[in-house]
Amino acid sequence: MKRFIKSIIIFFLKIVNTIFCFLYSIVKGFIVIPKIVKADSITIMPEGGFGHTVTAPDILRRLYPKKNNIFVIFSECGRHNRKISLMWKDVRIVFFPLNFGIRLRGIARAFPVSDWYKSNIHRLFLKYTRFLNKKAKINYMLDMYKIILHKDNSVLPESLNGAGYEITCRWVIGYFNLMKNDSSGRVFLPENNCKKIRKKIKDFLAKNGIENHKLCCLYLRQKNKDAHDITSSSRAGSDLMDYVPAIEFLNSQGYQVLLTGDVEVDDKFINKFGGKLIDYKVIHVDRDFFYLFAATEADIFVGDSGGGVWLSGVNRIPRLILNAFPFGYGQPYSWIYYKTLRDSQGELIEVEKLLSEHLYKYVFENATLESNSAQEIDSAVRQFIVDLEHPYSIEKDNLPVSNLSNYAWIKQSGAKLSPVYMEQYSQKSKKRNFCVKNG
Repeated sequence: MKRFIKSIIIFFLKIVNTIFCFLYSIVKGFIVIPKIVKADSITIMPEGGFGHTVTAPDILRRLYPKKNNIFVIFSECGRHNRKISLMWKDVRIVFFPLNFGIRLRGIARAFPVSDWYKSNIHRLFLKYTRFLNKKAKINYMLDMYKIILHKDNSVLPESLNGAGYEITCRWVIGYFNLMKNDSSGRVFLPENNCKKIRKKIKDFLAKNGIENHKLCCLYLRQKNKDAHDITSSSRAGSDLMDYVPAIEFLNSQGYQVLLTGDVEVDDKFINKFGGKLIDYKVIHVDRDFFYLFAATEADIFVGDSGGGVWLSGVNRIPRLILNAFPFGYGQPYSWIYYKTLRDSQGELIEVEKLLSEHLYKYVFENATLESNSAQEIDSAVRQFIVDLEHPYSIEKDNLPVSNLSNYAWIKQSGAKLSPVYMEQYSQKSKKRNFCVKNG
């Protein structure tokens, strides 16, 4: 009986939410008529995460420079940072809500979304835009991605068993190539917003007796650790306390750490670092503005492999990507430190296998996937800082697999594998040789 009553309530809430969203969208649709009429290209995003709100506008401005580009996003409450629309000077971003809600303690509390409304509202908008503007290029985001697909006749790895994976790999690699061949400028929040945040940080540092500092954006992906979706849960980062030694080291090197991501910490945790760790609550600024500021204004970026890594890449900020997964993952201007995979005996599975037999796999038989430990994170960050100070201390191409697939992001992006990631396998090899000699 309780389950039945609950389903009735949810059904009613979906109807209420659909009515409000539709009415709001009608009003907004009239407001943006002048933009739609003047647009040269209109791209619609019916589905996608935060990363797509970065890559799609960046691709649009590179594909159609000096054009009136509009990017329309149908967004669920709490899924996207809507302030990002202020960053793209050459692409107009328009958000339409799929549901309404508020954030409480960093978590979105919202009306349930009607699947029917979610599946059909973008189709209605597509007809609306075609009626208003018959000259513009009007398509869905996936169609736009297909334009830049990486042309490659190499054999598709067995782990990419499905057209979805193939297209994903091809368009991302196409995006990397687009970035290499195009020098479109960096993106920032409006100066008045940046100025306010800079002042807040400066005042906070002065209050704690800190003067000279550099900025490090620390992005932690803590969401969906227990989700049933293996492609999401397996990409979650380490436990919060595992990042503490690395934060302390960054502080010792003169970096003020700006904490971002889907993680909420209390004052006790912040105070542990004597004013050298900042989140949006400490300096009393808008959460979304703070996250965008940190990702684009920082001197360096350290973080887990989630949607939050894309924006720093647009601004070519040196990045260390921790808990990188799946194997083969990579980003431009980055050092990569993958998760660890152990066999049934607890032994490390060689990097050569990770980047060949296990490329882009999410499910492993008789093997355990581990997030980075505190020691691994600390060692990776220390090596990253050394490499930044001595650019020639790491080989240009340090990947251990000679026949690495052309579908590997790490190969096509020009990313480097963290030397300390390789070192743990080197130590394993030395240990094995020692056992053989003394066997």
